[in-house]
Amino acid sequence: MNMKIHHVAIIFGLTMMPISYAQPEMEQGTNGVNSPDVRMPGEGRWGMPGHGMGRGQGMQWRQGANLTNPATIPQSLENKSRLFVEMPPKVQQVLLQDMSSHQAALIQVYTLLAEGKLNEAADIAEVQMGNSARGKHRGTGMGPGRFMPFEMRRIGWSMHESASEFARIAKKADITQAQAYAVLQKVTAACVACHYSYRIR
Repeated sequence: MNMKIHHVAIIFGLTMMPISYAQPEMEQGTNGVNSPDVRMPGEGRWGMPGHGMGRGQGMQWRQGANLTNPATIPQSLENKSRLFVEMPPKVQQVLLQDMSSHQAALIQVYTLLAEGKLNEAADIAEVQMGNSARGKHRGTGMGPGRFMPFEMRRIGWSMHESASEFARIAKKADITQAQAYAVLQKVTAACVACHYSYRIR
């Protein structure tokens, strides 16, 4: 239950990831399955600061700021390092609605996990947040993805893929709640990475 509260607390106050269209770059994961190589902009492998980390982020990393843990991010760094992404007002509203839907779905998933209802949690994760939810604005001219920097879209791809990965694993008969929570954490990590790096208003 504490784990559930921890992850839900991360999501409150955040608007979730947008719908995106292109395919993510993939790398071989530790479980032998190809998964997105998710790193924050400017972050190297294994959490080390990468080339191009600017605006004091490298120094903050050396001073102990963990870019995937909002609790360790100084307020000044959080405000200064977020890149403003401009979108038309109507597209911005579409994005906010999508993220609100993802937020509600994620809370449902955590609630079902706490109740041991893994199959139901898997279904909601796939339909509302997974790859099944991608591309729903295609052809409408209202898709937010075309206004996003590549790295922002890449984080969005990872959120969708991680939700689908959770849905697949949660359907297995021998999966434990702890294992399911561990996989679902990748979804919340993508949310934190995006909202630490970007803003739309």
